[in-house]
Amino acid sequence: MLSTTLVALNFVAGVGVVLGYVAQGKMIAEVSDEHDLATGKRQEGVFYAALSFVSKAPIGIGGMISGFGLWLIDWPVFVYSCRGWARACLF
Repeated sequence: MLSTTLVALNFVAGVGVVLGYVAQGKMIAEVSDEHDLATGKRQEGVFYAALSFVSKAPIGIGGMISGFGLWLIDWPVFVYSCRGWARACLF
């Protein structure tokens, strides 16, 4: 019962995400058309670049904050590999 509920909720969430991405693209297209009518300049690239930046910036900032948090609590950076324990490589 629980797994069926989780699958259904995951499906609903996935549909919401897809609809959100489609709506974003459609809204940016409409805004760029309105901008063209108001100014006479086509600047779709600027609008899509702004959307891309706004979508990706929180991911980078979140990674930086979580990395700082792990460093702050002195989280161990050792990993177990086939050769035994080794310090994690950050490259």
